[in-house]
Amino acid sequence: GGGGGGGGGELVARLELHCADVRALEAQVGVGEGGLAPCDLLVGSGFADLFAPAQLTSLLARLCPGGLAYLPITFAGATRLEPAEGGAGSVPSDARVMGAYHEHLRAQGQFLEPQRLVDAVCEAGGALVERGASPWRIAADAPFHAWMVDFLAAGTARAMWASGWDPVAWRWRVLHERRPTVVADNVDLLLRLPRAVPSPIE
Repeated sequence: GGGGGGGGGELVARLELHCADVRALEAQVGVGEGGLAPCDLLVGSGFADLFAPAQLTSLLARLCPGGLAYLPITFAGATRLEPAEGGAGSVPSDARVMGAYHEHLRAQGQFLEPQRLVDAVCEAGGALVERGASPWRIAADAPFHAWMVDFLAAGTARAMWASGWDPVAWRWRVLHERRPTVVADNVDLLLRLPRAVPSPIE
């Protein structure tokens, strides 16, 4: 529902919540009497790196032609520990582990360069309205810290073992000796979407 200004009860906005795979929502836009009407604003948090830039541009433009897309906490492809530490013996350096982690994400099909999405939107007739850094800092005393370190270690274990490094020792030092802050670089994007769908969704 929506509220009015000046006590007149005027409807100024309508909010509908749909819980579904976004690709299923895309297929329902304008389909039949019960189809979804195109919206004016889309919000997708921690979401944009899961789609190829051209595919996401087409998807967003179909859901919200000519509207705005607000994409906060879009991963910008860099993760690090602060303070960083070099390797010793069989324990890999932080830089080596983070490099393997980012390669692991790419191998899983993630897209780690937000500028490619901005370029795709602009090439399709849209525009970048605003962009700002939004780093995610996970301090050692944060409840999520141990989970994130486990995630980094698990995602790189195969590559580390294959190269003769010991990811278990790296994990133990991070959690029990060093206790560094985990930092993931993100950006918040506000995009004006193209009015026409640039290409079909694959």
